[in-house]
Amino acid sequence: MNTIFINFSLFLLIIFGNGFFFSKRFLKNNHKINFYEILLLGLVFTVFLSQLINFFLPLNNFVTSTNILIVFFYLMLNKLQLKNIIFDYKIFVLFLILVLTQIYGSDFSDDLANYHYGIISNADKINLIWGISFLHDVYGTLPIWLITHSYLNFEVSLLQDIHILNGLILFIFLGLFFTEIKNNHQNNHSSKIILFGIFVFILIKFTRLKEFGIDRPVVLLFCSLIYYYLKYFILISNDNIRNNFIIVSLISILIITIKITYLPVLIFPIFLLIYYKKYLFVFEKKYFLIFLALLIFILKNFLSTGCIVYPIQVSCFEFIGWSNLKGAGDLALIAEYFNKSWNLYEGTLTKSDYISNFNWIETWFNRGSTEILELLATTLLAFIITLCTFGFKKIKNDSKLELSPLIKVLIFIILGSLIIYFAKNPSIRMNFHVLISFLVILLIYFTNLNFESKYKKRVYFFLILIISFNFYKNINRIYSDNFINDPIKMVSKKIYNPNKYILNEFVYYTGWYGNSPIGNTILVNKKYEKKLIFQIISKK
Repeated sequence: MNTIFINFSLFLLIIFGNGFFFSKRFLKNNHKINFYEILLLGLVFTVFLSQLINFFLPLNNFVTSTNILIVFFYLMLNKLQLKNIIFDYKIFVLFLILVLTQIYGSDFSDDLANYHYGIISNADKINLIWGISFLHDVYGTLPIWLITHSYLNFEVSLLQDIHILNGLILFIFLGLFFTEIKNNHQNNHSSKIILFGIFVFILIKFTRLKEFGIDRPVVLLFCSLIYYYLKYFILISNDNIRNNFIIVSLISILIITIKITYLPVLIFPIFLLIYYKKYLFVFEKKYFLIFLALLIFILKNFLSTGCIVYPIQVSCFEFIGWSNLKGAGDLALIAEYFNKSWNLYEGTLTKSDYISNFNWIETWFNRGSTEILELLATTLLAFIITLCTFGFKKIKNDSKLELSPLIKVLIFIILGSLIIYFAKNPSIRMNFHVLISFLVILLIYFTNLNFESKYKKRVYFFLILIISFNFYKNINRIYSDNFINDPIKMVSKKIYNPNKYILNEFVYYTGWYGNSPIGNTILVNKKYEKKLIFQIISKK
């Protein structure tokens, strides 16, 4: 637990310091700001910074330690400005205990041995290899969240630190939403109730960090988009709308750099730009930040695969030596076969016929029906709890009118996501944002969106109940299973000794533990060259 607490504190310092720097130097924000909003900004900044640095350098202990020293001295030099940050130590301690318990009691994602550890470890030891997808087709997706895992870890505690970043984003989400729900000075009452419903959903469903991988951090980032809209775009009474548009845009881009199937989320900033054009259609140097984030996303894909959007084959430049056109096609098909449950099909159809014309529906539903029903039940439970807290909408009010832009955005995101879902990616764990969008729309239409003082006792009752449920689930898991936090022992069954291979002077391994570069493919008909600090694997 000592390692968990110390490293959590150090990584929290990095994220807070980066967020404070980003807010003051890039966004020029001199207003009072929520502590957890600073953390969210810092997380977004740190994720993009991680990828930017890894284009040129490995993300080793030196890079992480340097960031700690820089933010420490920066905060000391600007300590007077820290007084403008809104902070409640009681909320901090409450969610710190909850999250540390989750970190201590967590096993690892099933994808750790598949490709997560390989990406993290490679980024620890080497800067980005051009054509790295030849080492493993899935490496071409290169989720930027895994690159950040590499940035926020120390070599001696790498496996333990994988949980800490996931714990950090959960900690930020809980503090962000709880503070806003508790806030007595917010005039936008409807936002509190919608955030309350989302908060309940997340606490009921997100009880194990093992299940986070790269999917659930994306869900929490999506929830933060709703947070920013509800807090800063309904009542346009401040002069800071451009900053918040930039933040929404950066978070949206960040989401697709982690999971490309969330592409419809880009509707969010595009819609805001059109809807609030009289505020946003001006020249702003700060808009360069959006361009830089897009550039990082495109460069990450292009250098690792030769494609703009991997694994979409039409975006690949086949004439480029390190372009992995075949790998993109293979990965897209493998993912589709897997997500449509081909491995469980016992009929006579060929693979191509099975995945066409919804022939896969029956097999797929039989496999995932329990998970689907559980998620629908969780969504319904969150809705009912919110309804019990605030009551049915009994009178006509302006909430539907003022929230109509959000409703439109969520409907477009739902439709776009469902098209991708049924066409290519029917995986429920990658589509929590659709259920959350449905939940928000239900709350807008059916809940009495008036946050009156008489509701406060019920609000605190249900908040205490749901937080206790989440805490109990983890404590019970630890004690009932006699759980001991030993990351090496937990992954020992998945570890296999790496085999060493050499391509020209390039040394790589097909195992996943202890050596880098790591892959799962023996490179055939490939060549390796080094130009300055850049390593390139390409076709002969």
